[in-house]
Amino acid sequence: MNQPTDSRKGRAGDLRCPECASALPVAFLREEHGDETRAWHALPARDLTLGRSESCDVQVGPDTASISRRHARLIFAEGGFSLEDAGSLYGTVHRGHRLKEGERVPLQDGDRLRLGDLPLRYQTLQLGASVTGKLPYQNFLRLVREMSSLDPATVVASALDLLRLVSGIERSLLVSAGSDPRLEALLTPLDDPALKVSRSSIEAALSRGEKLSRVIDPDDSGAMTESVYELNLRRIWVAPVRARAASPVAAVYLDSAESVDPLDEETERLMDAVVEQIGMALANASLHSELVSLNETLEEKVVERTAELEESRDLLVSQDRLATLGRLVAAIAQDLNNPVGAMASFAETITELVEPLLGLGEAVATLFPDTYEARAARDLVAQALNSAGHGAL
Repeated sequence: MNQPTDSRKGRAGDLRCPECASALPVAFLREEHGDETRAWHALPARDLTLGRSESCDVQVGPDTASISRRHARLIFAEGGFSLEDAGSLYGTVHRGHRLKEGERVPLQDGDRLRLGDLPLRYQTLQLGASVTGKLPYQNFLRLVREMSSLDPATVVASALDLLRLVSGIERSLLVSAGSDPRLEALLTPLDDPALKVSRSSIEAALSRGEKLSRVIDPDDSGAMTESVYELNLRRIWVAPVRARAASPVAAVYLDSAESVDPLDEETERLMDAVVEQIGMALANASLHSELVSLNETLEEKVVERTAELEESRDLLVSQDRLATLGRLVAAIAQDLNNPVGAMASFAETITELVEPLLGLGEAVATLFPDTYEARAARDLVAQALNSAGHGAL
């Protein structure tokens, strides 16, 4: 490998790859949430600003209100970083100690930090001698950048490539534990007959929930299971992957038919961090699948509720129309009742006025004999009574 050098290109103090002139990371900051890693940030060998603003060299917690726009600084000197607060409102904490503004403390591998309410862990990048002699930094940087993608498929593919790159092991797979059907598109089913792996190694790692690393001696008949013998394997590395669940949802499986140097502690730690990143990608994929399902359910409920509301609206319209018709009929009835009542009252009044005339005919007949004048008087009375609705005399 071409060792990183100070190419004097770009910003002062950058260590750069002589092949691609890209800034080389010498450490990482991991955003932690419990035992999970939300994100990790590569730190090139130069002074860096930390904060939620996009103008910072390392943008952390962009949606965290307790992170200042320009929260802290990392100062690179003599191969390592020191941390200082940049006058943040909610403070910077190193190993439980809150830093005063301008106070500077050196960082060591594994240090826990807190910016506002955001927990971070500092990790140096120190690959073992078995890897640093052949690691192509250009590919390494590309894979690290791709692992920051929001696409889970891109993260998984880049992570598996990175594991092969740093370990020197030939083949890498992400095998399903069968516990989350929403991740089927990203995982290889363990029960796939075409899958040529050491199933016993994967099942052992998943059942125990622990990493398994095997260097197989071909002369050791006890280590040569049927699948190991058929595939002529010499190296197996399996790590369970947890997403949101406590139990593993998948296993990272690496194997090689060639002898591989044992992995040193630093390389193993880097591989563990990559596996955590895979777990975070799977958790995001599971959440996205769940969100899509909830959205579909919500859309169905919206359609059902809309139909119910439209039915209720039609019923209300019908009821309103009936009420309007009732008011109209009542108004017409009132309009008819008024003149009819007046006519009935007028008829009663006429009757009361005419009734005294009923005995007038007899009185005329008694007073006047059967003469022409008497008959004429009776005829006038009869006409008046007929006009009032009474019979003849």
